[in-house]
Amino acid sequence: MNQEPPVPQPTDLEAHPEVLVLFWPDLFGVRLLPHSAGVAGMGRKLLQDDLVTVPGRPGRVHSKSVAAHIFAVALLSLHDLGLIALSLQSKKILFIKRTKVVATRIGGTGNPQGLAAASLAQFKPTDSSLTVRDIVRQWFGNDTPIPSMDIISSIESEAETLGLYRKVTGSNVASRATKRVAQVVAGGSFTYEPVAELVASTEEVASHIADRWRQFGSDDPELKERLVKDVESAIESREPPEPPDSSN
Repeated sequence: MNQEPPVPQPTDLEAHPEVLVLFWPDLFGVRLLPHSAGVAGMGRKLLQDDLVTVPGRPGRVHSKSVAAHIFAVALLSLHDLGLIALSLQSKKILFIKRTKVVATRIGGTGNPQGLAAASLAQFKPTDSSLTVRDIVRQWFGNDTPIPSMDIISSIESEAETLGLYRKVTGSNVASRATKRVAQVVAGGSFTYEPVAELVASTEEVASHIADRWRQFGSDDPELKERLVKDVESAIESREPPEPPDSSN
C-alpha cells in the first residue's frame, strides 16, 4: 500500500515561498491565461515566451513571467530575513538614466532554503553587494538552453521535497507532462505531477505570502517593478538567439 504524503506544514511552505508562486501565480500578479490561449494563430513572440500549465489548476502562464516572479519572491525572502538589502541604484550614461536593483549583503541569522539559499550562495566572501542581474546570471551558469524552464525545474524539485509533487518515470511520460519532460534518466524519462489535494491546501499560506509581495509593491512600487524586470533581463540574456524568419 502506498503511503500518503504528509501535508506540508505552514512553516515549511513559508521557508519556500517561491514554490507557492508556481502554484498560485495569479496571486503574485502573473497573468493567468485560459488553456486555449495561443493555440490558434500563435505568433513568434508567443512561441518564444512559451506557455506552461499551472500545476493542478486550469490555466497557463508565460514561463518567463512566472520564472521572473519566482526568483523575485525568493530574493524578497532574503530581504525579509535580514540577509540582504534590496535597493535601487541609478547612474547616468550618455545622459540616459540607468537604474538597477542591487542586493547588499548585511549578515543576519536567517536560514534560507531552496532558491533563496542558492541565490545567497552567489555572494563570494569578498562581495559586499551584487546586482540582481548578476545573481541570476551566476545562478544559471554558462550552459542553460531554456533559462526560464531551469528556474521552474528547480522549483519543481523543491516542491517534490515538500511532498507537493510526485516524480513519474517511464518510457512514455512525455504525454503526461504539463509542458515538457523535465529530464532524461536511465531507462526512460521523468516528469513531475502535482499532488492536487496537497497543492489545494497551500492556498491560505500562498495568500499570506502574496499579501507580503503586494505590500512590498505598495511600499516601494519602483523597486518591486525593477526587481521583476531585472530578473527578466537576466533570463533574456541567457536565451538562445531567435531563429531566422524563414517566411521571406
